[in-house]
Amino acid sequence: AGSRGVSMAAEAGAEAPGPEDLRASLGTVAARVRAAAEGSGRAADDVRLVAVSKTKPASMILALYEAGHRAFGENYAQELMEKASQLPADISWHFIGHLQSNKAKALLEAVPNLAVLETVDSAKLATRLNTVLEGMAEAGGERGPLAVYLQVDTSGEDTKSGVDPAGAPALAAHVASSCPRLRLAGLMTIGAPGDADCFGRLAECRAAVAAELGWEEARLELSMGMSGDFEAGIAAGSTSVRVGSSIFGARAYPAAGSETRARARGDGARRPRRANTVGGWGGGATARLVRRRATRTRGFGAQEAASPTPRCRGCCPRSLQRAAAASPAERPAGTAGGAPLRGTPP
Repeated sequence: AGSRGVSMAAEAGAEAPGPEDLRASLGTVAARVRAAAEGSGRAADDVRLVAVSKTKPASMILALYEAGHRAFGENYAQELMEKASQLPADISWHFIGHLQSNKAKALLEAVPNLAVLETVDSAKLATRLNTVLEGMAEAGGERGPLAVYLQVDTSGEDTKSGVDPAGAPALAAHVASSCPRLRLAGLMTIGAPGDADCFGRLAECRAAVAAELGWEEARLELSMGMSGDFEAGIAAGSTSVRVGSSIFGARAYPAAGSETRARARGDGARRPRRANTVGGWGGGATARLVRRRATRTRGFGAQEAASPTPRCRGCCPRSLQRAAAASPAERPAGTAGGAPLRGTPP
């Protein structure tokens, strides 16, 4: 069965592909990668194939590992940590999802065989990774510099993470000069579906980064191309492609809502916010305003307490000015010279 057959079977609700199907799909994709590399004037083994196993069980990864494959990619930190603890230590893991700075320590400590972190998109994240690695070294957990790619947003889509191409040289300079525990190894992009120009933009960005650092361009890898466009990525100069569904079949996400999906990817389930109403008090600004108003009016009559706007207490600047200008006979009860008497109800 070919890779496209596996994907279609999964979408049709068939059982997950078995070891033989997985190996056949991997062989088909690997052959296409080699052919695309040769077609672009390079050696067949010049392009790395990262098998993206997002949402797939460890058993499926193990089937491909036993077939000789070693480079696997994961999008979610929690999922990678769990799988790495169950699988052989010589797997070369690529983290290819967005990483929050507060999860860097847990990921680096749990996955000592993390080969590349492909999604550094800010100086904050780079600095955090470097700090965590320095702390691990001081505690005796020495490891060589972690290879990282800069994730570059070449499509300008709101849904895509990544540094703007114009900001990539400065970020690269920060990593190279201020993060000795990191090794800048390349650039990565996702790109817009069907827009091969995104790959050309990443190649141009690599040239700008190399010029900023005074490096040869070949020193920086290009990670671009996925199941639907990896051959176009290779034609544009990609040295590493990330292929998931063409190998493992269509992904099966949780059928429940975002809370279940967040829990599955290790982001934690968000507690639902209470309704922003007077009865439930809620948690927003409107509820806080209503609470204050109800507190002011408490004890001065049920009708006034039920009103969203309490009666004027005569203590705002405008009320004080009116009271001061009024004759003693016209002044509201409970005031003296325009000032409210302490403890007098409104």
